[in-house]
Formats: sequence, C-alpha cells, structure tokens
Amino acid sequence: VLRQGKLPSVTKINYSKYDTDEKLKEQANIREKHAVSYYKKYIKTIKNADIIKILEALSKVEIEHIYLTN
Repeated sequence: VLRQGKLPSVTKINYSKYDTDEKLKEQANIREKHAVSYYKKYIKTIKNADIIKILEALSKVEIEHIYLTN
C-alpha cells in the first residue's frame, strides 16, 4: 500500500453541496462501497496475515455501514 515511504492522501470533501439528509446518506453509501472495494483490493495483494485480518475486519464494518445507509 505504501510506496516509497509516502502515505496515501485523503481528499477533502465539500459537504455544503449535499444540502439534504438524503443526499448526505447517498454520498455516505458511495464512500462505504468504495472503502469495501479498496480493502478487498489490497487483501489480494498483501502477504501479512495480520494486515489481512485487519482489512477483513474493516471491510465487515464498512459493509454494515452500507446496510445502514441504504
């Protein structure tokens, strides 16, 4: 995941354009789905069993968030 000692960057989001609860919930759902796909992508490439367990646990949490935002 880390390449050449660089940490991943996090994009700052302007939430002001999501002016209703429904729009915020939709955006949250999209981000939760993205998180699950991100974790699953790296589970396939990482060899460290402890890191895989962590990513699997995080993925399960995000899946619960997907259900909450549907």
